[in-house]
Amino acid sequence: MRPRMMQRFAGRVLEALGGHEAGFVRGRGRLVHLLPPVVVGMESSVVTPRDGEGQHGGGALLRRRDARLGEGLPGCSRGFAAGHGGTPSGGGGRGRGQGGGGGGAAQLNSKISNARRIQDILELVTGGVELDFIHVANAMNKLVRVATRGPVEPSWKLEGNRLGRDPRFAQLIDLVRAQCLSFRAREGANVLHALGVLHADLGAAAVDDELAAQLGEFVERKARDMNPQEVANTLNALSKLGKAAAAVSPTGWAGLAAAAERTASEMKPQGVANTLNALSKLEAAAAVSPAGWAGLAEAAGRTASEMKPQEIANTLNALSKLEAVAAAVSATGWAGLAEAAQRTASEMKPQEVANTLNALSKLEAAAAAVSLSGWAGLAEAVERTASQMNDQNVANSLYALGALPAAVAELSPSAQKELEAAAEREAANMTSEGCWMTLRGCAKLKLKTPFALSE
Repeated sequence: MRPRMMQRFAGRVLEALGGHEAGFVRGRGRLVHLLPPVVVGMESSVVTPRDGEGQHGGGALLRRRDARLGEGLPGCSRGFAAGHGGTPSGGGGRGRGQGGGGGGAAQLNSKISNARRIQDILELVTGGVELDFIHVANAMNKLVRVATRGPVEPSWKLEGNRLGRDPRFAQLIDLVRAQCLSFRAREGANVLHALGVLHADLGAAAVDDELAAQLGEFVERKARDMNPQEVANTLNALSKLGKAAAAVSPTGWAGLAAAAERTASEMKPQGVANTLNALSKLEAAAAVSPAGWAGLAEAAGRTASEMKPQEIANTLNALSKLEAVAAAVSATGWAGLAEAAQRTASEMKPQEVANTLNALSKLEAAAAAVSLSGWAGLAEAVERTASQMNDQNVANSLYALGALPAAVAELSPSAQKELEAAAEREAANMTSEGCWMTLRGCAKLKLKTPFALSE
């Protein structure tokens, strides 16, 4: 049945049901939102096509498992119904393929891209318009960009809490489920990135077991088509999305590892930092070949001069955990990374200072490449940020400084007082390991022991 025929038929069915049923009808990779769903966020199931119906024929229905009224009628269910559109042509290519075509579709994409408020984005994608996989990916990407534009993290959490309570957000995630297997490499990587930010930074968890399985399948199918940024975004997202990472098969991890190796020479600083940081946490690291680690080590040295504070801190932190890639970094590479730490120290945030010191305490080759002025810059960063450090930052910094005599030699008396005050302030919040690290660091630096840890 053609899309327009499906829409007319579904409209007649909805009218016959008194206008109280709602849903989406999809033809050839697009979804038409007919009416706002009565219930959102329910589980979905795939109903296979009837005999004689092809993949594009509108036979496969994605519907909620609580469907009762209209059950058995093609194109209709209590929740939403969607034809099982085929995978867009062109694989992971950069052409627009089936999605986003036509003046109306392009106009909708422009409206999504130009939206300035979360509610505007949600209204656009749940307000009775025709949607394809590009619209859905664009909406997710834009949603995260708008939600995280606030200057401080608490504002992001506030937006995440609002999203979690908004039924239109649940509808958008339903659309992600319905379109997930139609995403090309670009759209899928963008959606994964958005889901990772929503989960880790905004506290708006959206990945259930069903979507996790779909994301795992996407990774396995599309890793080979990903460009450098898509590889980095996918790995970074999976390091934040435990359910999705657990759903990636060994074949999927091998594909991502091969993609990282293939694209390392073209990665930009942020991509290198995110890739290494993610690999330090994911099973994909086990699938990286020696040649792959060598390529990533070369990429780290090549891009170090352009890295920002967070990027150099994350890169050094990852290298301290990934022995295989650290072993492949050249002397020139370590010199470049050490210089980047010195250059960015004055702009580092508390966690970045702590992570950098912690990494340097474990990476002898990197620490050996830090100049006296570099240690002085890091010591000044400690003094500047100590009052803002949390318990983990304090413990890591003190313990790391205990193993970095060159840095300790540059600590001013005021910097030492700032560290003592930070330890005193955060001692009650520390884990047992943090307490031990703090006591060890204070002893090495000859600092006053926090009262809470003195007994």
